[in-house]
Amino acid sequence: GDAAAPAAEEAAEEEGEKTIIVGFYQEPDMLNPLIATQTVGGEVQRFMTEGLVDADSEGNYFADLATQVPSVENGQVSEDGLTVTYTLRDDVVWSDGEPFTCDDVLYTWELANNPETGAVNITDLAAISAVECADDYTVVTTYDEFYAPFLSTFFFVIPRHATGDPADMTNWDYNWDGMMGTGPYVMQEWVSGDQMIFVANENYRDYPEKPAVDKIIARIIPS
Repeated sequence: GDAAAPAAEEAAEEEGEKTIIVGFYQEPDMLNPLIATQTVGGEVQRFMTEGLVDADSEGNYFADLATQVPSVENGQVSEDGLTVTYTLRDDVVWSDGEPFTCDDVLYTWELANNPETGAVNITDLAAISAVECADDYTVVTTYDEFYAPFLSTFFFVIPRHATGDPADMTNWDYNWDGMMGTGPYVMQEWVSGDQMIFVANENYRDYPEKPAVDKIIARIIPS
């Protein structure tokens, strides 16, 4: 009987909820990636948001919401570097179930280039002179002059349907409790001064195989 006890305990742990607790030294002022300027805001956004392409810890780019990383070799970057095309995945939805399309990418660029929004994190997006949707899953970006870090432009995308009047962007619910993305987690609760709780996004394209962790608790521990 006693020999079976450790095995039983191990099975119970495997069947239980898998949780990671992370400590942060400050609380985000908001989560909108076009406005938020704190490092901690970017850290917690990443539980929920994704970009068209991303970079790993070694600096190598990989496709995320796009199907491939644009390059001259695959025909998605023009020889002069002034036109960059992204082919989007067609199996992605926002965490509320609405489809993710080129229009959301276009909207993100529009917000960054609209002086009424109050956006501040716009350097990469402002370098683009035009964004067009060839179809729902094809984004064509145009530059007036070569922009070397073009692959870092769309590290996040903002959903058109879940926000509001661009001129009122600093007051959107999306900036706080209404934040959503296409990533593996959704925010379940934000207790100011205490913690933020993120749970698995059931509309994530790899669910239920991923995410492998059920819950992330971001504890706010000021100095």
